[in-house]
Amino acid sequence: MKRIAAPAIEQRPQRSSGALLWIAAAIVMAIVGGRIALALIPRVILPPDHYLLTLSGSDALGEKLGPRLVQAWLNSKGGKDVSIVPLADSQGNLIDNERVVFAHLGGHDVQVLVKSHGTGSGFPDLKSGATDIAMTARQANSAEIKMLFRLAAARSGKTEHPLATSEVVVIVPRVNQIPALTRQQIKGIFSCSIKSWAAIRGVGSPLDAIHVYEPDDTTDTAKSFRDKVMAGARLCGVKRFTNGEELEKAVANDPSGIGIVGLPTVTTTRPVVISDGNEWAVASKRHGGSSGSYRLSQRLFLFTAAIPHNPAALDFVDFALSPAGQNVLHRAGANKTEH
Repeated sequence: MKRIAAPAIEQRPQRSSGALLWIAAAIVMAIVGGRIALALIPRVILPPDHYLLTLSGSDALGEKLGPRLVQAWLNSKGGKDVSIVPLADSQGNLIDNERVVFAHLGGHDVQVLVKSHGTGSGFPDLKSGATDIAMTARQANSAEIKMLFRLAAARSGKTEHPLATSEVVVIVPRVNQIPALTRQQIKGIFSCSIKSWAAIRGVGSPLDAIHVYEPDDTTDTAKSFRDKVMAGARLCGVKRFTNGEELEKAVANDPSGIGIVGLPTVTTTRPVVISDGNEWAVASKRHGGSSGSYRLSQRLFLFTAAIPHNPAALDFVDFALSPAGQNVLHRAGANKTEH
């Protein structure tokens, strides 16, 4: 990705808010002076090398948490009219799991691109220069460390930035008042060995079929669920989704539905409490959990080059790890990171 030249950032922990605003203004002026006057073409999606910042990778982070962090970061820089919109192609068709955050900053319109096609997409994009920041739902594996060796050791403090933990939850429509499910029941439902709600409740018609909605195999949500719940058993959903928001809507509109999403995605459904009392952790109070747990945690990370070409990358990371950024994540349904 062709990158706009910008001043190098030194003594990262000592940056002042004035210096950071100057950096943002310098990048904006470089965009305006060298390529295109964004203020003249509001809400036009830009070529990749014109974005103020790009993030790519985990759907667990990029669907909700990442865009909200970007929105708060731009607000902290004095951005006005900050908004999050789905990315569309030249024909106006929405592109799955890609969003643009718009803002009016330093007298001009700027855009930040957030692509969430799974952890596996973030590392290649970071290596190729197609993104400034890789978002992941796990640490880098040995192959990815080799891939990133030119950027610095991928597990060094310079490139790996632990961000937060987020929950994967089992959801049902709000009309389904089943109080809890055991881990074994959940495994049975999502492998289709348990096929009716009557088998769970002990009453009702065997024809009251369970409709399973599952995330696509490429998503971090599906991978976490398979690894920690299914123990090798295959998921058997009636429909697969690459977009967690669409999956959540489908479950909300199906009285017999059940699905798996990240907790920040939950708006119109109800997470089911897991009654096992095992290592999954305690019940969240956000959706009224009082006993047991419906929490399956996954750790979220940001990865950058040790010395990024785009100074906005480390500025954003600093904000994400700051108390202000961590509060944004907490309000969106994630848990603050432990440093």
